[in-house]
Amino acid sequence: MLNYLKNATKVILYYGGYYRFRSYLATHNSKRLLMLMYHDFAPDSILDKEIQPLQEMITANQFETHLKVIKEHYRIITVEKAVEEIKYGGGLKENSVALTIDDGYASTYDIVFPLLRKYECAATVYIPTDWINGKMTFWWDDLADMVQASDLVKIDLKNIIRLLGDNFFRQLKKPSDEYSTKVDLYEQISFAMMQLPDGKLGETMTAVKKLLLGTADYEKTDHRSLSWNQIKEMADYGVNFGGHTCSHINLSQSDKKTIEQEIIVSKTEIESKLGKKIKGFAYPYGYDPLAYESLIPFLKEQGFEYACTSWWGNNRDDTNPYLLLRNSLPLILSPYLLGRELHINMAENEPPPFTNNND
Repeated sequence: MLNYLKNATKVILYYGGYYRFRSYLATHNSKRLLMLMYHDFAPDSILDKEIQPLQEMITANQFETHLKVIKEHYRIITVEKAVEEIKYGGGLKENSVALTIDDGYASTYDIVFPLLRKYECAATVYIPTDWINGKMTFWWDDLADMVQASDLVKIDLKNIIRLLGDNFFRQLKKPSDEYSTKVDLYEQISFAMMQLPDGKLGETMTAVKKLLLGTADYEKTDHRSLSWNQIKEMADYGVNFGGHTCSHINLSQSDKKTIEQEIIVSKTEIESKLGKKIKGFAYPYGYDPLAYESLIPFLKEQGFEYACTSWWGNNRDDTNPYLLLRNSLPLILSPYLLGRELHINMAENEPPPFTNNND
C-alpha cells in the first residue's frame, strides 16, 4: 500500500509539472549537459530466460523508452556538438542530453543503431581497439560466467576476501533467492578487481576461478564486438567514435609509457579506419578523476577535445571538458518514472568531490 501511494504521488507530481519546474529553476541560469552512459544491450527475449545475466544490461524496449522520454523533454546532441557549442558558441544553448556507449559490444549495432535511426539521433561510442580486433576478451564477462556457474554453498568467502582484500568487500546480502546473492558477489569481486594493475588480472582471475569453481569448468557466454565494417557504417550515418585505449587498461595503475602508447595506437587506428579525426576519449573504468587530471595535457597534445569519466553528475559550461561527468537512467519502462529521474538528474547541483574547474 505504501509503495502504491508513493508511486501515485510521483505520478501526480510528474504530470503536474513539478519535476520539470524543479529542473527549470535549477538550470535557467546555467544550462546543463546530461551525459548518459551505456555498455552492453540485450534483446527483449532475455527477460523470458530462466537464468538471468548477472551483469546489468538494458533491453531494446527499455532503451527505446529512454529515447522517447528524453526526446520528449530535452534536446539530444552528441558530446562533440555540446563541447563545440560551449567552446565556440558562447555556451550551451539549452539543456541537452548526450548518449555515450562504452566498449563496442556488437549489440550497439544490432540493437542501438536501428533505434538511433528510427528516432533520428546520434551517440558516441568509445572503443578499445584490441577488443574490436579480436585480441582480447573482457575479464568481467568471464567473471560473470564463473559466478553464474558457481555453487554458493561451496564458496568460502573468507578466501576470496583474503585474495582481493577486505577493503573492497562488505557483508554479502542475504536475500531469499540465489540470483540476487550471485549478483552481489559478482559486483563485489568486480569492484575489487577494477583496482588491480593489469599485470595482475590474469593470475587473479585464475585464483578467483579456483575459489569459485574448484577444478570444474564453466560455460562461456558468446560476447561479440563490433566489426570495423559496422563501425564504418554507423560513422557514415553520424554516430561518433572515440578512444578507449587499446586493451581497456586501468590508467590509475599503469606506467606513463604504456598509457601513452595505448592512447596513441588506438586513436591512430580508429582514425585510419574511419578516415577522419576523433575528438573524444573515455577513461577505462573511469572511477578515478584525480588520477586522470595528470593525463589532461597529454590528451590535449594528441588532439582530443574532451574526455569523460564514469563519475556521476551533469555538466555545465564551466565543467572541465577533460573530466566530464556521466549518469544513467533506471532500466524501466515507465515513462513518468523515467521522466522524473531525467529531470532530477538534470537539476542535480551537487559538485563532484574532485577538482573539476575548466582551465
